[in-house]
Amino acid sequence: MVAPRAPVVAALVRSAILTPVVTVVVPCFNYGRFVADCVRSLERQTLPAWRAIVIDDASTDGETPALCDAVRSERVTVVHNPRNLGLSDVRNLGVEMAETEALLNLDADDELEPDHLATTVPLLESDECCGIVYTDYRFFGGEHGSIFGRPFDARRLYVKQYIYAGSLYRKSAFMKTPRYRQEVIGNEDWDLWLSIVEAGYRGHYVPRPLYRQRKHGAQWSAQKVESLADQVLRSREVLCQLHAEGYRRSGQLRQFTHRTWLDDALLRLRAGDAPRARRSLRRAIRAQPWSLRPFAVWLRSYRASPLQ
Repeated sequence: MVAPRAPVVAALVRSAILTPVVTVVVPCFNYGRFVADCVRSLERQTLPAWRAIVIDDASTDGETPALCDAVRSERVTVVHNPRNLGLSDVRNLGVEMAETEALLNLDADDELEPDHLATTVPLLESDECCGIVYTDYRFFGGEHGSIFGRPFDARRLYVKQYIYAGSLYRKSAFMKTPRYRQEVIGNEDWDLWLSIVEAGYRGHYVPRPLYRQRKHGAQWSAQKVESLADQVLRSREVLCQLHAEGYRRSGQLRQFTHRTWLDDALLRLRAGDAPRARRSLRRAIRAQPWSLRPFAVWLRSYRASPLQ
């Protein structure tokens, strides 16, 4: 038997190494100026067996389509939507195109630490009951700091979203859910994680900041914060309706209601609307009269200033 030549062996080894085990879906709307850095963070991954799908969602800034095309390669597919679909449907499109079981959403202006995929993908692959692998976040750009997840607790997930957007998840689990839904805009990730858990899967927490979220440092007006508060409140109400059975089984509806109105009060205070903040605090207190936090926020409402 003739031994294969060295170049042939090298090609076979390279092909085996690069057979994709994870697909990274990168939605992009008017963020072309960041997409090269985003893809570069994938190229630095210590697990090289990835593919990326960059989806330009009918950007309007005049530069993003070309900047997305510039990152196209053997491992990076670039798609241009003829019309704007919105984040939820763009992610659904990316999932449909993906051929791997492991999936990750990565916003075009964000990045991954080099060992993100090498850390998270094996955890998903080793446990068929694991539907989500999630990490902490580190901020960069206009703001620095971190936000932290917590060990997986299905009941607690009905109260607080501690699994963030850029988490690894299983395609077969995703296909058992209603997918990303436009009606929960602002909480579409939370909605998906709850749906995956309700399909019988669990999550795995990696307590390390492996996802890098860019903060743009833009100043928020009081009107913009007020609009955000309105959106969050509507989205939370829809989330509760869509997962009514899960809230009933978990017994977490009262805690969720308390948290929703408390969060709303904090946003209203940030916008400088103290009277509306106090109305929300009354509702938070009615949901959980024994909680001391709303009373502390109530006192703060008398000395708050906009965007404090």
